[in-house]
Amino acid sequence: MTNIFTKRLSGGAALLVGLAILIVLNVLAAGFRWRADWTEDRVYSLSPGALDLLKSLDRDVTLKFYFTSSLEGLPAPLKQYAQRVTELLREITLYSQGHVVLETYDPKPDSDEEEWAQRYGVEAQSLGMLGGGPDLYLGLVAVSGGKEAVLPVFSPAQEPELEYLVMRLISEVTRLRKPRVGLLSSVPVTGVNSMFPGGPRGMEPWLFAGELQRLYEVVPVAISEDKLPDDLDLLLVIQPANLPDGILFAIDQYLLRGGHMLAYVDPAFLSDPDLSSEYGRPPRDLRGFIRLIKAWGLELDTEQAAADRTYATRVRTSQGTAARNVAWLSLLEEAINQDELATRGLRSLLLPVAGAIKGQPVEGLQQTTLLQTSPQAGSVPIAVAEVSEDGGAANLTPVSEALPLAIRLQGRFKSAFPEGSPLAPPPTGGQAVENPATNALKEAVADGVVVLVGDADILADRFAARALNFFGRNTYEPLNDNLSFTLNLVEQLSGRPELIGLRRRGSFSRPFTRVIALEREAQDRWRREETELQNKLMATQSRLEELQSSKDPNQTYIISPEQQQEIEQFRKELFQTRRALKDVRKKLRQDIEQLGFRLKVINLGLMPALVGLFGMARGLSRRRKAL
Repeated sequence: MTNIFTKRLSGGAALLVGLAILIVLNVLAAGFRWRADWTEDRVYSLSPGALDLLKSLDRDVTLKFYFTSSLEGLPAPLKQYAQRVTELLREITLYSQGHVVLETYDPKPDSDEEEWAQRYGVEAQSLGMLGGGPDLYLGLVAVSGGKEAVLPVFSPAQEPELEYLVMRLISEVTRLRKPRVGLLSSVPVTGVNSMFPGGPRGMEPWLFAGELQRLYEVVPVAISEDKLPDDLDLLLVIQPANLPDGILFAIDQYLLRGGHMLAYVDPAFLSDPDLSSEYGRPPRDLRGFIRLIKAWGLELDTEQAAADRTYATRVRTSQGTAARNVAWLSLLEEAINQDELATRGLRSLLLPVAGAIKGQPVEGLQQTTLLQTSPQAGSVPIAVAEVSEDGGAANLTPVSEALPLAIRLQGRFKSAFPEGSPLAPPPTGGQAVENPATNALKEAVADGVVVLVGDADILADRFAARALNFFGRNTYEPLNDNLSFTLNLVEQLSGRPELIGLRRRGSFSRPFTRVIALEREAQDRWRREETELQNKLMATQSRLEELQSSKDPNQTYIISPEQQQEIEQFRKELFQTRRALKDVRKKLRQDIEQLGFRLKVINLGLMPALVGLFGMARGLSRRRKAL
């Protein structure tokens, strides 16, 4: 009896000692941060770009996080989202080497914290019905010296861009000046104001343009100008249609002096057709700008669009069904240059009816492909691609090579005006002369950089983001990496690459590539069957016409036995072909269902079984060691 009591006492003491050790370890570990991020995109870790920006800070920044955490009735998902924001802010302060300090505030009604939140511009969001009820504050303010920047409200829809939004505030308050970006565009991407009743309706700036105006000093450039503004860090050109020689020559001279340009040139500009009745259809006369492109040794086809069954986009047809449009290219990671800083980490881009860039650059220029099709791509007539719901798939002829859709040229550019300025006085004595007032150059004096994109619809809101309403505030949710692609390039070319790679903390969309491949294979078979059916139909109609013309004129409205036999034969062929199409669709569904069943078996059966076997093996191993 004494032995049993002693064993129980010693066991209880051991339990208390173990509990005490656990408490001490927890207390000691509270001062340390041990984390492991095993997600594929490392969505819970700071990106290399953010770490580089934090290391380069030479000014102190105070982050003021306003969140009404004490508000009653706060939805649980919103609390969890606010917690994730707080964890990110703490992560930033940890790696800032003391340059970033975090302050958190709970702006209760009628408190000093609420007054300061309103003064900084943090917006109150009403949780009640019809605008009433308690106010929620969920925003961030960055302060450094005399500079302030505010994010009025955090929206859960923008969580993939959370790191970028915070680092953007830090960059805004720590940089000495905003880079100057010249904007030359034949479409109103910066918005249109309705100045008088009855006139054209107003238009908000495109999302990318609003972001540019926030981060940069955007200088408008009119196509009627004969020169570019001074001290440009970057020239952004969007759909350069109907450009006169004056501005073309100014662009040419800018590049010869070593300028940086980002140009979106679209032979089939589809964006904002709803404005066509008020502002006219976006112009397409690109011949002037193509003159510059040809001087660089390249060509942009204005009659043919790049088409690719590999990256065809599923679109809804007028009949309400879904079809894969071969001219609307949904580029995936393998089509995006992952070795380049501006495109590294981008997972998906949408380019509707884009043009391919062909040719080899002239001597002195180095070309780097940023975006391209698959090797199975081809081209279709733009006139067909625009009106066909499948992008003109029947007209696609593969070229057996990848087609560049966006490239970077770097080096000494060749002039498109070798004879000098088109604005100069007429030549005298048979010799070309230059206008001294223009300081015209015939050869480059410094290395320039041009990024040429064969699509401008990539910039449009409807192809890049989905509009959302968050407690009465308009916000957006990115559909792909279109906005990141453009803003990354602007950052890089304007000389401020700190924010590159921060705009998407990871992709939350995982396309079922195997399912897409199965559908594409089946669609190819459908297309062959349908083509055969159409050929049979045409042959039958031709035969009917021949029989009709060979009949007696008095039997115009009587079907001959030959015609009747021909019609019956066609009906049989039609029935057989439709049955074949049905069999193809049935096999496709079976393949997809089998693939789904295999995935379920792996996820629900195999993986738990492996974990269980590992646990059993581990237990047996420990028992053997104990013996």
